[in-house]
Amino acid sequence: MFLAQNASKSSVLASVGCNSSSRHRWGSCLPRAAQRSQSAGLQRSSKEPFEAVKRHFEALKARAVNTDALDTSTNSNSNSNSKLPQHQPTWDGFKKALGISAGTAVGAAAVAMYINRFSSTSCIVTGDCSQISDVMKALLIGTHLFTFLLVPGTMYVFYDKVEQLHADRARSPFVVLLGLSLIMVAIMSEIGWHIEQDWYYKEEYNILNMGFYFFLCSGLSAWAFGLRLNAGSDAVTPSTAFLEAPKAAATPQPPATSSTPAAAPAAGFNLGNAADTFLLAVPALTVALYGLAAAQIHTKVPIYIEMSAIFVALTYRFWQLLRTPKVLLFPFFSVGVNLFFISLLDKHQHDAFLNPLFHMLHDAAGTELGIFIIAVLTYTSPLLADAAAPQTSNIKTQ
Repeated sequence: MFLAQNASKSSVLASVGCNSSSRHRWGSCLPRAAQRSQSAGLQRSSKEPFEAVKRHFEALKARAVNTDALDTSTNSNSNSNSKLPQHQPTWDGFKKALGISAGTAVGAAAVAMYINRFSSTSCIVTGDCSQISDVMKALLIGTHLFTFLLVPGTMYVFYDKVEQLHADRARSPFVVLLGLSLIMVAIMSEIGWHIEQDWYYKEEYNILNMGFYFFLCSGLSAWAFGLRLNAGSDAVTPSTAFLEAPKAAATPQPPATSSTPAAAPAAGFNLGNAADTFLLAVPALTVALYGLAAAQIHTKVPIYIEMSAIFVALTYRFWQLLRTPKVLLFPFFSVGVNLFFISLLDKHQHDAFLNPLFHMLHDAAGTELGIFIIAVLTYTSPLLADAAAPQTSNIKTQ
């Protein structure tokens, strides 16, 4: 009787898809339809994350295809209305940036001058300051703080021309802006060094002076590195680089076909790649040269030579971009006039009037005037007036 009841119960459970093993495994007895539904739900939930990722990448791929199609349409129909949105730098935003930059510099300089009164390394505390008039000191402070208006203004110029720089295939406008920002860090280090001297220039070697040269050289090299045009990478010899580049830029090159193989590259090394290698090595090279100057030779001439080489690369790349001999005014003032007044400053270092005078002139009539000129040339260049202009489409690079 007991066996018959168990057999009847087993037949009923089997009819709804349940057996002893399923009871043991699941803890309950479900109909087969419910088991199939539960199994499908588990499979579906395990696949949902992968399906979501797949849909995400498909959406990104579709968006990229649409953007490429829009770029092609914009390039082939430069006068049509189907253009990508252009960024619009605003004067209000520029004024705010100038206010932040100048306010930060003035505040930092004021705090540093206050702290300097209690610094054990300050000439004010040690009592060996060489005095200059308050008027000359105020002019010196204003000359150095003017950098925090000039450099943001130059950054605004390159930000305003970012589409044109991309159209000319400049390597990285962002690196250009990064380099300019490093120049402001350098000037802040220089201001700290001069505050420690109570604004009377003396040829010294310390961490603030090293920071000035390190960030200045690094900023200028980043500026030059980001400006390189990526239209090509032809190998050239250094003796023909300046002479052949305008001719190559003005002469359209026929496309190579299966019957006309591409010409072999010219003999020589790639001047652009060699310049990039030097520019990337500038930070480490500056530290090494400064250490050599401070510990052994006691002159900063090697650092000045390094800075001159950076300006050669920077000027050449500006010439490639702007195609005007006026770019030579940039190194003329920022290097030539600058070093001229530095030499006079070194010769008349102990004159209480000529010391601050030549100090001001080497900054205002040298470095700052050169940067101002190149900013104006970039902003007013007809080659950068329209990102779709055909005259900038065949620029070669080195």
